[in-house]
Amino acid sequence: MRPSDGEDRAARAFNARTAERYDATAYVPAADPMLDLERVIGLGALYGCGPGGAPDVLDVGCGAGVQLERAAGQTTGALVGTDISRAACAAAKLRLAPHPGRSRIIASDILDLEPEALGRFDVVYCVGVLYVAPAPVRRRILELIGACLKPGGVAVISYYAGGMGLMRAELNRMIRAAAQPGQPLEARLDQARGFLNDVAGQFQRGDPGLAAQTAQQSATYTDGPTLLHEALCEEMTALHTTALQAALEPAGLGFLSYMHGMPYAGMATSGRRAMGADIFDFMWGGYRYGVFGKGDGEPKAARAEGWSTVLRRQAGGPAFPAPAEYRAPGGGGARVALPLVQAALDAMAEGAVPRAVLHAAARRRLAEAGADVPDGAEALLDGELQKLWLAGGASPLWLGAAG
Repeated sequence: MRPSDGEDRAARAFNARTAERYDATAYVPAADPMLDLERVIGLGALYGCGPGGAPDVLDVGCGAGVQLERAAGQTTGALVGTDISRAACAAAKLRLAPHPGRSRIIASDILDLEPEALGRFDVVYCVGVLYVAPAPVRRRILELIGACLKPGGVAVISYYAGGMGLMRAELNRMIRAAAQPGQPLEARLDQARGFLNDVAGQFQRGDPGLAAQTAQQSATYTDGPTLLHEALCEEMTALHTTALQAALEPAGLGFLSYMHGMPYAGMATSGRRAMGADIFDFMWGGYRYGVFGKGDGEPKAARAEGWSTVLRRQAGGPAFPAPAEYRAPGGGGARVALPLVQAALDAMAEGAVPRAVLHAAARRRLAEAGADVPDGAEALLDGELQKLWLAGGASPLWLGAAG
């Protein structure tokens, strides 16, 4: 749906101001390994998505090109980025200069872009953009994602969701009121930092409440670029996964899951998974990477090419068949009773393992320990790996990434 003339003028004026801000104050976050192609496509594979060859990648709002630069080492396919900031696009072109012939950076207002100018892609990133754009721009971005994603493709969209997202948006509204417009930028940033510290000071450190956690977390985002481009952005808002699902559904996209584990990700339909995501986030929420795909939508662990885990057997823990404790480096873990699952986790201790190799390795470890291999071991292990994935303890991987 195209915006009215008035909406279009207002959106273009906002976009022009955004370009000026980004040209004047660069925002260059580090690329997120969670968004590596092996992880994004690996998750999509569970739902029937996947590239036919080397994946082509589009980054909508690519900024300085850090995520595209990382993707360049993971595929031999095309790399296309678009951004409204000409300074950011210049930086992105420099980053992708080692990949001539397959990289292209387009400096443009998103409202002026047509799908034909971009192409068709297996993976589309839209990170750090949608939730700081006015409604007409959000609609246009989602239209382009739907039109540019190939059948079997996967899109990753970042946004604030749920209770924390809504509270963060309200907190940012108050920050903008405290950082009085019309003053020099540094003065406004100092006022924003002071306001955040005052709000955080209203709560005891470690307070488990949502308001306290939001305030304490926001108080750590004191660097100029983050405050300028997010907290001081008058269009910053929280989004609902069900609304994104409804906007993308006409183009054949469905919500798959968040990139991290989510209890509702195993639901059979994209609509139920999207509603589950909103339920999951209702009392808490936060910054999410929502994954949407053009696949058949039915999650099946047997589609995974490979698996990895950060869980490690605890030192001195009992060997199977006794239950064993597994822990992740950053905290959290699981008590694993099934010897077959213990054997698989131990096999993944040194890195990612192809699914077929993992099944064979688990069987071998059981045999070496004199433990029985259960009937239907392959289906049992696939099911248990899917449970671990839903709980955040394992990650499905695509193993076609370039070295």
